[in-house]
Amino acid sequence: MATEPSYPKQSFAQITGTTAVAAFQAARPRHWIMNPASEDFGWDFLVNIPEGGQVRDLSFFVQVKGSEKPRYINNDEAISLQLELSTLNFLLGTGAPSMIVLCDTGNTSLPVFWVWVKAAVKEIQSLNPNWQTQDTVAVHIPTANRLTGSSNDEIERYVKETNTVKAIE
Repeated sequence: MATEPSYPKQSFAQITGTTAVAAFQAARPRHWIMNPASEDFGWDFLVNIPEGGQVRDLSFFVQVKGSEKPRYINNDEAISLQLELSTLNFLLGTGAPSMIVLCDTGNTSLPVFWVWVKAAVKEIQSLNPNWQTQDTVAVHIPTANRLTGSSNDEIERYVKETNTVKAIE
């Protein structure tokens, strides 16, 4: 009896990651210009937001994560996500707004939640002033921040305000 040849296998983590990215791309506005990273070093997309049909310096970084069983906390008001400190440090240092996105891939509706890195770090700092000494940190992503049409407007406003402040400085 002949044995079957061996072929590469797709891991569960790969399926989860691919599903999370697809859910993020499906939930985002069509006019956002998605520039994927060619290598995964702490960010998955650099998103440009055109304004009045013009592509200007209105951009932000996105790190997309997926979880089949995310850890909901505080009566489901947030999701706790363990993130490598090096990734958080990279996103803090980009000079552009940076967002962490989490897709609950165990939920058939594939909800996508988000948090700005600066807001997440402010909360981490208040809970644990020594967080920079750790290898990983718990980032809390509010479930109220679900990627939808209304939150997209909020995201765009934040990016515009951040870039306006940067231009003044």
